Amino acid sequence: MKLIFRFSVIIIFFMICFCSCSKNEKARDGFFRGMYEGSKQVQEIKHADETQRPGKEPPTYDQYKRERQEILTEQESQR
Repeated sequence: MKLIFRFSVIIIFFMICFCSCSKNEKARDGFFRGMYEGSKQVQEIKHADETQRPGKEPPTYDQYKRERQEILTEQESQR
């Protein structure tokens, strides 16, 4: 169990380093898009009965990114 935990921590650390060191915006965006889509799929599997309700679809990555950017610019303007 400890070996799996350590391996997971190393993988996460490597992904964070890759993402922060990447100067290419497309590579960074692709990485975050994959993380978002993967976590969305996990949530859909965990809550399969709740996600089958009509009108309750989670936002796409582009919608999420746009909303997040709006929130960040709003916070910067308040400073």
